[in-house]
Amino acid sequence: MDSTDTPGQWPLVARQWLQLGPPLRPGPMDTAIVRTLIERWCDVAEARYLILGVTPEYHAMAVAAGSVQAIDRTPEMIRYVWPGQPSQAETGDWRQMPWQTPAFDIALCDGGLQLVGYPDGLSAVARELHRVLLPDGLFIARLFTPPETAETPEDVLQDLLKANIPNLNVLKLRLGMAMQSDAESGTALRDVWSRLHDAAGSWPELAERLSWPLDHLLAIEAYRESPARMHYFTPDQAIAVFERSGFRHLDSASGDYMLGTQCPTLCFRRL
Repeated sequence: MDSTDTPGQWPLVARQWLQLGPPLRPGPMDTAIVRTLIERWCDVAEARYLILGVTPEYHAMAVAAGSVQAIDRTPEMIRYVWPGQPSQAETGDWRQMPWQTPAFDIALCDGGLQLVGYPDGLSAVARELHRVLLPDGLFIARLFTPPETAETPEDVLQDLLKANIPNLNVLKLRLGMAMQSDAESGTALRDVWSRLHDAAGSWPELAERLSWPLDHLLAIEAYRESPARMHYFTPDQAIAVFERSGFRHLDSASGDYMLGTQCPTLCFRRL
């Protein structure tokens, strides 16, 4: 959203999608939270869903409860990851969506708000959501938020080499958050790759040391040339942006899993 994709980056991400898991992808607790929030706050029988991104777990939820439309800026992610019909997925920018009038009852986003930039990119997405959601519509987003007690990259890498980090999904979040100086600056994904590579050496040796499948560890290669930055802002920062853009914060919940409290799901109503 903030910078141009490197050729080959997103096809690589898409092909490695099955190597991703919680907390980077929504697990059963996360999807249960979203369903609970919808049941609690939405009284539309056949809801029209908008998914920011191509999250398969959200597609399954939406098609069971109404109609679904996705929007993602990368055709490769739509081609490789989206489980729905091609006509159900638009290629486009969340900050400039193609719908001219309000069209959706519920919008969902999993982790993607970290990629749009803070605060300006997040504000632009909030304004567009306000424009395309129907009055009283819901926006539900899972965030990746920094820990209350900041870690250093050295803390994270020491934990990794002591085999105290169970998988790459947890490592990516912890190391990226530890490398961030502030939400506005964020953390470049390629810098995460470099920091890990410099500290850990060859991937086969590290995989053997950690007893991780090599294919799982090699998913980090999607970060190597990525121009993307992750911006880890707090729930309060997100709430402030959305409430300035015509939304009311209704609810928040987190899953009971490793880093679950740093992956809260927030629910907003469009006023």
